[in-house]
Amino acid sequence: MIELEQYAQDINGIRKSILAAGEALHIDHMREQIDELTEEMNQPEFWNDTERSTRVNQKLGHLKNKLEHYEKLLGTADDIDTMMELAKEENDEDMVLEVGTELASLDFDEPIQDISANGAYLAVLTAKGLQVYDSRLHLCLSENNIGYATRVCVQRDGAALLIDGSSARRIS
Repeated sequence: MIELEQYAQDINGIRKSILAAGEALHIDHMREQIDELTEEMNQPEFWNDTERSTRVNQKLGHLKNKLEHYEKLLGTADDIDTMMELAKEENDEDMVLEVGTELASLDFDEPIQDISANGAYLAVLTAKGLQVYDSRLHLCLSENNIGYATRVCVQRDGAALLIDGSSARRIS
């Protein structure tokens, strides 16, 4: 059951990344916005202004999609935890293989090394590069030449500091 020990470490790291991304994306605020927009859409006069109703409806759809993706990732992590417990209790090798398959299904193209949020900006550092997003999650900055950076610190203006063991470099 050595695989289960590794899978447990993997899922703990993934769960931390998911929760950190949720904090950086202000998931609680997102839920509040969804409730407010839904309530606004339920008002009888709302649909009289076609332009505004279209914008609000699009924003609501966008927020719901982000929240659904986040909740799906957390749900998958919970399912994997449950499967690991069952596999361990029942000493079930087939379920261990299924745990590995489920872990691979999590929607992470590249493991997140670090996340930083500041004001309206979110920076995500992976082994492949740095991406900085604005509050609407539009890509503002992308840098593939990150050297040996292991940390990122986004600044209020959207610039980012890439930090390695001995130095920092500003990307803007």
